[in-house]
Amino acid sequence: ASATAAVGAAAGVAPLQLTLSQLAYSNLGGRGPSDSVPEGIRFSEVARVEGKPVDMVINAAGAYEPADASLNGQLWSESNHGSDGAIGTLSVKAGAKVELKVSFVDGATDMPVTMPAFFFSVFGLEDHGFEDEEVFVSGLHEIFLDRDASLQYRPAPGGYIFWPKPLAEGAPSGVIWEKTLNVDRLTRHAVTFLFEQTRSFPLSFGCSPDRAGGDWAVPFGSTDA
Repeated sequence: ASATAAVGAAAGVAPLQLTLSQLAYSNLGGRGPSDSVPEGIRFSEVARVEGKPVDMVINAAGAYEPADASLNGQLWSESNHGSDGAIGTLSVKAGAKVELKVSFVDGATDMPVTMPAFFFSVFGLEDHGFEDEEVFVSGLHEIFLDRDASLQYRPAPGGYIFWPKPLAEGAPSGVIWEKTLNVDRLTRHAVTFLFEQTRSFPLSFGCSPDRAGGDWAVPFGSTDA
């Protein structure tokens, strides 16, 4: 079950669940791995608005230092792992922070599109002995957390910051992304945001230099809250 923290009025529109199953290119910050393409990560036809396909584009709003840019793009999809929809991933080097702009554009014309309401989720916020992973997001209308979520958050100028709760003594740590999708651990270490009437929103990921797991491959996607 999910618990919610309302931070804005609902518009009464059924939120869209974005589909990240079509990766057009991956070149965040101009670091590849795709060649001869614009800067950023682009997913094609993540939704349809008024019958038209909408693409989602993630651009670096400043310096970007990946641990392994080849990890950027699609991590989990219906076709290769049997999960619902798809999950993307973004590589962050230990000790680095990346500021992003997530935008929605017409798949044919590249003109900005206002999304009526949609879900966007960040997964894999786990404690490894330090408060070593941090997510900042702005412009959201509602926050959804599992009742047993191992996360905490606070307001910050212009938005909210999320980070893992300290690891309980004796509790197992490690990577969520194994050969099968561990749904229980997924929800405990995830947060879902509801956005309404949004063309773009700022998002940032930070990774402590002391992170026990080293560099961070951040899983993200769109889950039904």
